[in-house]
Amino acid sequence: MWIQKAEIIDGEIRYNILGKIKLNELDTGIADKHYIHEQSSASNVWHVIHNLRKNPSVSTVDSSGTVVYGNVEHIDDNELRILFKYPFSGKAYCN
Repeated sequence: MWIQKAEIIDGEIRYNILGKIKLNELDTGIADKHYIHEQSSASNVWHVIHNLRKNPSVSTVDSSGTVVYGNVEHIDDNELRILFKYPFSGKAYCN
């Protein structure tokens, strides 16, 4: 394999290469981690242990699937607390 031509286009170096190149898909085994917390008893403070080793974004819904906004406090990389104005049950989606 050899480079036949190289030029700069839009600030990037572009190569025209002659020869055979075999490309393999890179499988890193890495996927974005997520966790779904189910809050079965109504509460205005939800304690969530997600064990994701990161501070995830959090979306919450009540038991009927309506989005509810709360104040998320990340305790550490594996747990968080969500504070709501009123108690309810539902799910927290951590991503």
